Amino acid sequence: MIQEIGAGERHFNNLQHNYRVLASTWLLAMLAGAGYVYTAETPAFPQDLLLSFLGAASLCGFTLIWLLDIRVYHLLLDAYFHEGLLLEKAHPWLPRIRHNMLAGQCGQLHGVLNKIVWFYIGCGGVSVVVLGYPFVVMMDNTVGSYLIGLIVFVGWVFWSMLIKYYSRSPIFKFNQNGRHSDVNTRVAC
Repeated sequence: MIQEIGAGERHFNNLQHNYRVLASTWLLAMLAGAGYVYTAETPAFPQDLLLSFLGAASLCGFTLIWLLDIRVYHLLLDAYFHEGLLLEKAHPWLPRIRHNMLAGQCGQLHGVLNKIVWFYIGCGGVSVVVLGYPFVVMMDNTVGSYLIGLIVFVGWVFWSMLIKYYSRSPIFKFNQNGRHSDVNTRVAC
């Protein structure tokens, strides 16, 4: 059983890795597209419209990739990891690999998840810069263009807060110190 749990963990970890590679490729493609649109001598469409569309489309793409990565596959990975923890706790003869992993993070399993979430928030931030750039810089520099840029920025902050909030794992139970309840940490935290 522990072997199957380990195989499931590796499977979902590899899937998450592939989604992060996809997100990085998506970011690079968005930046290449924005560079091409920005430097085109005779664009078929207005540059500001194309850049805004490109930023909005990439933000939607990052949201969908985040949804699959964190809200689907990370929850499945957490379920396997949690069952492995419970098995290690119930059978002391099993290697304490998962317990030692949590102890190395001071019992805070979501230290890695927080870094992944910040990766997606940063990708969304770059998309918002591409989305808002035409309104602030390329337009008439009027109050209306700055207001639209501010609305886009506030929208990104709201999006970031939603991404951060919905990235929490409902599977793990933590004590008052934010540490996993099944782990006694042996390192100074």
